Amino acid sequence: RPSNTIYALSRSGHLIVVDNNKKVQAIEINIPKPKDLDVSGDQFIIFCESGMALFDTQSRTVVQEKKLPFQIEYMTRYQNYPVAFDRQGNMHLIKGFNNIDTSRVPVKGQVTAFAESKNQHLRAYGMRDGTIYLFNAKGQQTRLVGHQSRISKLKVDGIRLYSSRFDGTMTLWLTNAAKIEPMTLFTTRGWIINFTFDLKKTHVWSGDQNGNL
Repeated sequence: RPSNTIYALSRSGHLIVVDNNKKVQAIEINIPKPKDLDVSGDQFIIFCESGMALFDTQSRTVVQEKKLPFQIEYMTRYQNYPVAFDRQGNMHLIKGFNNIDTSRVPVKGQVTAFAESKNQHLRAYGMRDGTIYLFNAKGQQTRLVGHQSRISKLKVDGIRLYSSRFDGTMTLWLTNAAKIEPMTLFTTRGWIINFTFDLKKTHVWSGDQNGNL
């Protein structure tokens, strides 16, 4: 954040706040199983498996809570908003604490990863069974097969689609190829939970379930 304050969610059910003086505060969240947070503005939303909490950065307190009529399986961003995928095949675009647009996911199965490219007009859905569904600007669907376990993360960079899965493999797909084939970038022994790039996009950082970076 611009104030240089760091916010992080803990599996223990706490919001961890680290200020400019490196003072650490653990704030308990009453809604169980925190999933994600959207840090924007003086108030931001904390997303939990079955509810949301509105956190005020000035008072450092939860000012409002709400139970959701669905359970969040996966959280990411879409069209500049947080989006939640539930376990019934729906996606929920969260435009505000009291403004949620719900629609059906255009593919069958459980979505466990999602990514979009505004420039290339691509959307990619990663599934629990390892399948990736790619939609182009015309809405045409391509089924990508190369993973054999849950897709944990998708990221689009131009024509490149990066994916990781729970079998410890990170893969690159060139979406403009006549036949889109998987190219293995690296493998590790642990489940890959997340990955990201540095600012110059010359290196990739990956974290697994054993706490390895």
